[in-house]
Amino acid sequence: MVALLFLIVLIGCMDLGRYYLVEHSRRTIAAEAARARLVGAIGNIPNPTAGPYSDSFAAIAPFTNDTNLTLIVTQTPSFKLGVTETTATAFYAFTAYSPIWSSLTGKINEKTVWSY
Repeated sequence: MVALLFLIVLIGCMDLGRYYLVEHSRRTIAAEAARARLVGAIGNIPNPTAGPYSDSFAAIAPFTNDTNLTLIVTQTPSFKLGVTETTATAFYAFTAYSPIWSSLTGKINEKTVWSY
């Protein structure tokens, strides 16, 4: 009985740790995508969305599943004169293994905005 309770708590802790690892990975992917767009590594495409961009940036975070990642990078002029905003948003569909953390299941996103 105690071993079962211990295993449930252990699996729940591992799932929570995996959630925070994915959250940190999304933040890193969004920041790197915005940085790459800023220096022109993505190219002069007005709105590159999911596809090869998601695949190339998912390599930065090896513990995430590439098929669950959607990356949207846009670059638009701001309302301020001469200022351009680069926005990178990373969406990730997270599924918890443990029923304890079932409230964590769903899409989680991270948005990075750079103005220059």
